[in-house]
Amino acid sequence: MKKQIKKIIITTLLFTLFFISLSSINATDSELSPEDSINDAIADVNVNGSTTNNNTITLNNGTYNKSTDRNNNITINNINLTIKGNGEVIIDAQHLGRIFNIIGNSNITFINIIFTNANTSSGGAIYNSLGKLNIVNCTFTNNMVSTNGGAIYNNGGDNMSIVNSIFYNNTAQYGGAVHFNNINRSFTVYNSNFANNSANSSDGGALVVITNNCNISNSNFTNNSANDWGGALECRYGNFTINNCIFINNEANNLGGAIHNYRAESIIFINCSFTNNTANNNGGAIFNSLGYNLTVINSTFKDNNATSGGAIYNIGNLTLTSSDIHSNFNGIFTSSNGNIIINYNRIFNNTNYDLNNTGSGVNADFNWWGNNTPDMSKIIGVALNNYFMMNVTNITSLNSNGTVTFNYTFKLNTTDSFDASLLPYFVTDVYTNLTSGVVASFDARYNNTFDVTVNTSENVLYTFVTDNEVQTLEGESTIPPIPPTPTPVPPTPVNPVNPINPNENDETNNNAVAKATMEKTGIPIISIILVLLTNLGLIGYRKK
Repeated sequence: MKKQIKKIIITTLLFTLFFISLSSINATDSELSPEDSINDAIADVNVNGSTTNNNTITLNNGTYNKSTDRNNNITINNINLTIKGNGEVIIDAQHLGRIFNIIGNSNITFINIIFTNANTSSGGAIYNSLGKLNIVNCTFTNNMVSTNGGAIYNNGGDNMSIVNSIFYNNTAQYGGAVHFNNINRSFTVYNSNFANNSANSSDGGALVVITNNCNISNSNFTNNSANDWGGALECRYGNFTINNCIFINNEANNLGGAIHNYRAESIIFINCSFTNNTANNNGGAIFNSLGYNLTVINSTFKDNNATSGGAIYNIGNLTLTSSDIHSNFNGIFTSSNGNIIINYNRIFNNTNYDLNNTGSGVNADFNWWGNNTPDMSKIIGVALNNYFMMNVTNITSLNSNGTVTFNYTFKLNTTDSFDASLLPYFVTDVYTNLTSGVVASFDARYNNTFDVTVNTSENVLYTFVTDNEVQTLEGESTIPPIPPTPTPVPPTPVNPVNPINPNENDETNNNAVAKATMEKTGIPIISIILVLLTNLGLIGYRKK
C-alpha cells in the first residue's frame, strides 16, 4: 500500500513539472541589442507568445533605427506583452513610418522607451485598434501624422493608461499627442507632461479624448495649441475628472484655450491651475458647451485671455466654488438657463467684467469680490444677496507706548450664516509708515486679534490690505525713555580679624595711627590740662 501511494505522489510531481515546463517554454522572453531586429522579436511573440504567462521583450541601451525596427505589427490575441527599455533606449523611425501597430486583442505595456520621428497617416508611434495599452515612463517626441494622434491613436482599442511619461512636440490634425477614441472604454493619465504639441488644423493640441470615463491627475500641459478647439484638451462624451493639473500658455484659435468640452456629460476640475491660456474667440481657459455639466473646485484662473470669458465661458450647467478668478482679460461669462452656482470664490481685478450673465438663475452669493463694495458695473446680470467684507478696529489706544492691539473681522454684509473655510486661501497684510515691508500677515478668511509693535516715538500710520480693500488707522507712539544703568560702587575692603589676637589686624601688628586736632572754639584748654595733670598726681600742692 505504501509503495502504491509513493508511486502516485511521484507521478503527480512529474506531471506538475511537465506542465510547468510547457508553460515556461510557451512564454516568450527576448533580449535585444540595437543590431537585432524588433520585427523579428514581435514576429516570434505573434507565433509563440504565451496566453497564460507574461511575455517580455527587453531592448538594451542604444538607438533602434533600422527598417526592421519600425512597422511592427502585434497581431496576437489574448496575451500579456511588455516591451521595456534597459537604459536609454530610443526607437527612431526617421520620419519613414509608424513604429507599432497593435491589431490583436492583448494587453500591451511599453516601459522606459523614447519614441521619436514617426511619420504616418495616424498614430505616429503607436496605433491601437484592439488591445489594452499601458504607457509607463516613456517619451514621445517629434512624431507627426496627417490625421489623428501625433504620437498615439487609440481607435477602438481597450482601456488605455499613461503614467510618468512625456509628450513633446508631436503634431496631428486631431490630438497632437494622443487621440483616444472609444466611448465604451476608459482613459487614464497620471503624472505626465504634455508640451509643445499641436493640432495644426483642428482640435485638441495635446489630447482628444472620446471616452466613457477619463481621469487625468498630477499632470502638466504647457504651450500646446489647436487651430480650432481645445488648445490642450478636447473632451467628448463620458465623464471627466481632472485633478491637480497645471495648464500654462495653451492656445486655441477658436474656443477653449486650454479645455473645450464638446458633449462630455460631466467635467470636474479639482485643485487645478490655469495661467496665461488664450482663446482667440471664447473661453480663454475653459469652454463648456450647451447642456453639459462643468464643476470647478479649489482652482485658480489667472492671466487668461479671450474675447469673452477669459477664465470660463459657459453655456451649460456650472458649479464654481473655492476658486480664485483674478487678473484675467474678461472673467466669467455664462449664457445659460441651466443651473449656475458660483459660491465661495475670490473674484476680482478681471478686465471688463468679473462676472457677466446673459442667462438666468445665477446664484453668486458668498463670494469675496476683492473689496467691501463690489463694483456692480463689473458684475452684470446678477443680483448679489450677500458678499464678504473685512474690517479692522483697534482694541487698545492708538496713542500707545509702542504696541497696539487690533481686531480683524471677516463676515458677510448680512446676518446670514456662512462657512469661510470654503473660500480659497488668501491673506491680509499689515504695514506701517515706519517700516519698508509687511509687519504682520494672516489668513484673511478668519477673525483675528493681533499686536503691532513699533520702536520709535512718532506718528504711526497703520495700513491693512486685503486685495483691493485698504483700511488705515493712525496714532502716536511714545516710547518711554530707558532709565540709565547705575554705575556699580566697588565694596570697601575689610581687613581680616586675627582670631588669636583680635587687636591685631595684620601679621606685622602695625596699628593704624589716630590723629586728632583741636580747633579754636573759645574753650580754656590750658586750664583743662592743669586739672588733668593734678588729678593724675603729676602736680602737687601744699595744704595750708
